[in-house]
Amino acid sequence: MKNTVKITSMLLMLFLAGSLSLSAQRGMRGMGPDSTGMDRMRMEHRHMPREMGRPGKGPCREHPARGVYRTPGIRLMENIPDLTDKQRKDIADLKGKQMAEMEKLRIDMQSKMKELREAHKAKVMSILTDEQKKWVEENTPKPLEK
Repeated sequence: MKNTVKITSMLLMLFLAGSLSLSAQRGMRGMGPDSTGMDRMRMEHRHMPREMGRPGKGPCREHPARGVYRTPGIRLMENIPDLTDKQRKDIADLKGKQMAEMEKLRIDMQSKMKELREAHKAKVMSILTDEQKKWVEENTPKPLEK
């Protein structure tokens, strides 16, 4: 009889712990966005004082942790209702041109950043003693081969 009570109480405690754990995780997985009450905690732009936004800089929203950020515009263009085939083609062409320009800028920025890193390393190395330079060379990871 005592063993049955012990086993039953242990199973009940395990069941209770499991259900509490699951209920704690429900707000993080698969539930609707307002089920956790997070939407009520966010402050929208219309509730913010004007000085917190960036007037004259386009549509912005306030995020409590990250400050002001712009709303995404690319996805907006894809969802315009009643676009003709010509309009879709023109938008796709413009998007392709913009992406090519962005890629070119990314490559230019990478090369400039590499130059800055190398110049910084050279300046630091000029300050170090021969022993310290040797240590840096031995402990610097080798670049990956492509």
